[in-house]
Amino acid sequence: MAYKDYRKMNYSQGDIVIKQGEQSEEIYIILSGSVECKKKNSSGKEYITEILKKGDVFGELNLVFGGIKQHTVVAKTDLEVEIIDPRLFSKLFDSELNPYIAPIIQAFSKRIREYEIKFSELHDGIPEERIQEEEEFIQDDHSPNAKKVYLKAETNRALIALHGEKSIEIKSFPFRVGRYSRRRSDMLFHRNELYLHDRHPFNISRSHFAILHKRDGFYFQDYGSWHGSELNGVMMVNPGKKELLMLKTGENPLKIGNLEADLIFTLIIK
Repeated sequence: MAYKDYRKMNYSQGDIVIKQGEQSEEIYIILSGSVECKKKNSSGKEYITEILKKGDVFGELNLVFGGIKQHTVVAKTDLEVEIIDPRLFSKLFDSELNPYIAPIIQAFSKRIREYEIKFSELHDGIPEERIQEEEEFIQDDHSPNAKKVYLKAETNRALIALHGEKSIEIKSFPFRVGRYSRRRSDMLFHRNELYLHDRHPFNISRSHFAILHKRDGFYFQDYGSWHGSELNGVMMVNPGKKELLMLKTGENPLKIGNLEADLIFTLIIK
């Protein structure tokens, strides 16, 4: 094996094991001791979400949120943990159980992502009614007057990301977009209708954005991607939190990732 599936690590009381906002995909199992899990809201206030003890697991949300640590974890006592390499899941993906386990894990991951985001939004003081509005989206519209939606590449880098296609028509909703990964096990945790090619250092998150259809029109939703998105001049850079904007009829300029990445598209509604 080119890597170890797991290793042990010791921490002293007060040590920071993982820090909110950093990138990592390792999963931790507590062998002895305990930890405090803390989270900061958008105003900078930190609150304790839970205390974990021997046998508990933390860091698993990193797989769901594309490697972005959602909590700061501090050793409450002297601590021993077992750290699991995420590539261990590649074995599961490649096994004969994949047709059965993959859709279950994908659904489970999506639900964790939704609950975690709602939990964060409620702590930020966003009314629950506004959060629930996002559940009113519909899927396909086959009526004769249904509008068409296209994603068009505007730069050479965007063209490469779009597999050499100048533009594609989006025919089903929600239409989820994320980064293609050579590590096949990523598909266990990130289900997309379109996988964009990217290069290191990555600008596209594995679950980056979605195009949604509501009765009053179409919407763009950033999934709390690490480097964010810019739609119609509005920046959405809020790792771990969804941002939602309505698309206008006509052209909607879209940039994803850092400006230097040159990943520029146009979302066209007509």
